[in-house]
Amino acid sequence: MSEIVESTSRTVEELNGLSREQLLDRFLELEPPTAAEFDGEFDGHGAPFLPNLDDYYRSVGLGAWLGKGYRLEPHRDWQGHGYNLWRTDDGVIRCFRFGWGLGTSMLDGRGCLVMHYSAFANHFGSLDLIDEIRRVEPGVYLGLASTREPSPLSPERGGPQGRALPSSFLLVGPCREWVGPDRPDAELE
Repeated sequence: MSEIVESTSRTVEELNGLSREQLLDRFLELEPPTAAEFDGEFDGHGAPFLPNLDDYYRSVGLGAWLGKGYRLEPHRDWQGHGYNLWRTDDGVIRCFRFGWGLGTSMLDGRGCLVMHYSAFANHFGSLDLIDEIRRVEPGVYLGLASTREPSPLSPERGGPQGRALPSSFLLVGPCREWVGPDRPDAELE
């Protein structure tokens, strides 16, 4: 087990040492995950090239981003649904939900896991945030986040289909069982 943890830690460290351009190039080389890989909670690692992102999260009532939770269970037209995990002074909160499924990347038209925050009524949905994920190695995933217009999540113009240039994040896991959003009836349209 410690060999897996060491290998995962090395991979995360290596990826966190890459520039945004290098991460985008790496994403293009990767294969999509299967839907079955995404059931549970994943630890997250934000983009080192966006060092003030946690300040933005706090400004909208969240805390430090910890990762994401996924459930392979239909939600409307989506194959699954999920939420983000945040560390606050009061503990961990689970909110800012999304719908997800296997689809194609805006960057190259190849397969990836696609997450749409507009599947729920939340601030990220109002930004038209879309995340795309591909597998780096078993249990390690590279994600790209893009909003319709530049935002603190993807602050530069020049992305695919007229969107903002994607930023990146890493997910490791699943590390824990699915817990579910703190308020299951919130964020519904």
